[in-house]
Amino acid sequence: MHRIVGDFIAGIRGNVLCHRDFLKDHLATVDTGRTAIGEFFAGLQLSGHIRQFVPNGLKPGQRLVSMEGDLWRWDGYRAWAEDAPSAAALRLQQLNRLEELKQQSERAGSRADAARQAHEALTATLAEQTRADQAAREARRAADRAVADAGRALSRAEADRNLAQ
Repeated sequence: MHRIVGDFIAGIRGNVLCHRDFLKDHLATVDTGRTAIGEFFAGLQLSGHIRQFVPNGLKPGQRLVSMEGDLWRWDGYRAWAEDAPSAAALRLQQLNRLEELKQQSERAGSRADAARQAHEALTATLAEQTRADQAAREARRAADRAVADAGRALSRAEADRNLAQ
């Protein structure tokens, strides 16, 4: 076990991922931990610099993250820490997106107000047209009644004339 820890620490010179005494103290008391750590380290090829770790034996779901933030996943995916945007860059992106969303919201609000006003105007026009239609229908009914009354009056007058002759 001490040889694994020593080789590990010596292999990464200056790029200390963990403290030697921590490994010794904790792994010496747990046999399964010793075996698991040994198997894990066996799957790595150590080189002079941490970037040159090649995780051969990562099992599905496992990943390796360096102190700098570099990531290796079991499926071969790798991401370097400097490729990730900085907190300031993320904040700037978020602020730009927020500003864009505010502008979109204002435009949508303007369109909604215009649509609301158009709806109100069309509702008023519809109500006016409905009243005009009802008035026209009533006038038509009144005209029909007047024509029917005139027709009846004509029939009566013709009948009276025929009786009078």
